[in-house]
Amino acid sequence: MALSKRQTRASPRPSVDGRELAARAARTVAELKALDVKVLDVGALTDVMDYMVLATGQSDRHLRALAIALEELLDELGRTLVGREGEDRSGWIVIDAGDVVVHLLNRALRAYYDIDGLWADAAVEPFAEPGQEVAE
Repeated sequence: MALSKRQTRASPRPSVDGRELAARAARTVAELKALDVKVLDVGALTDVMDYMVLATGQSDRHLRALAIALEELLDELGRTLVGREGEDRSGWIVIDAGDVVVHLLNRALRAYYDIDGLWADAAVEPFAEPGQEVAE
């Protein structure tokens, strides 16, 4: 059994692997009208996580709703919320699920910090957007 970077043998087996969780997280925020949603496979680039999900929210209230939806998804899947960083009005909320980290940013902060550019060497993973099937 292959373990993710932040899983140990003592950890309970998650209901879905990191790739599936990242895809489900991306779909969840896309369904809630997040913009420019991406799933990055960063496993070969860092020991901290396997996947990163990036999404842009349209307002502070929208970012808060996206974060709540992700926390509910983790709970539904029996996954542990390792941490949540960022205040509701900061323009940037991070949801840490161990092997998957989700960055929810407003448009201005996403452009300013250019996380997409920082992780440009990561492979972009496909995910099924609402109303679509994944073509692999």
